Amino acid sequence: MKKLFDSIKSSSRANEKKFARADLVMNITEDLLIEMESQSLTKSDLASQLGKSKAYIGQTLSGERNMTLHTLSDFCYELDVKPMIKLVPKKSAFKELHWEEFKKTLICTRIPNNTIAINDCGSAAKYVRLAQ
Repeated sequence: MKKLFDSIKSSSRANEKKFARADLVMNITEDLLIEMESQSLTKSDLASQLGKSKAYIGQTLSGERNMTLHTLSDFCYELDVKPMIKLVPKKSAFKELHWEEFKKTLICTRIPNNTIAINDCGSAAKYVRLAQ
């Protein structure tokens, strides 16, 4: 398990950059979709308001199409929300994970007979029977 952790931790800068990009796109599009849902607004409704096709909206919100800041602004304007972007140093945004902290992560596995095995990666599993 430590080898797997080390290989993930030492991934290349290019992979980290791709992950950061995907994470940003996912977070923004998810926020837009949540806001649309809260307003009971469909992709078709938003497309109509923006004068775009439903396919364009779908591609943009799925990450298939590049969303520019102009596009984000237009989406937010039609949703009557204001986008807020805050830039913070990576070290304060993402706490570095060390092996000792990682191995304390709980792993829960459901096994037969309504039982869950809880393992903290550093000791023997504990078993908890669920109420029926």
